[in-house]
Amino acid sequence: MVKGRSEGDLRAYLQQLPGKERVKVICMDLSSTYRSMVKKYFPNAMIVADRFHVIRLIQHQCMMTYRELSSEIKNNRRILALLRTRPDN
Repeated sequence: MVKGRSEGDLRAYLQQLPGKERVKVICMDLSSTYRSMVKKYFPNAMIVADRFHVIRLIQHQCMMTYRELSSEIKNNRRILALLRTRPDN
């Protein structure tokens, strides 16, 4: 367990961690700081974004798209009907 989230705290911990070259997969959030540190200290590991952060990113993009199109959607009944219809109907 590492106290703190700063790059300095993590660097001190990762430098002394044994077996870094054997790590194959690391699941993490999408922080560019963390990603660069993982690439440096775990050169053989594949980085995988964790499910929570991927879903949060998709949800954020959907909301941004909705906000951009909301006035257009409200004025077009065909688009509203399509959005309200289940695809399996």
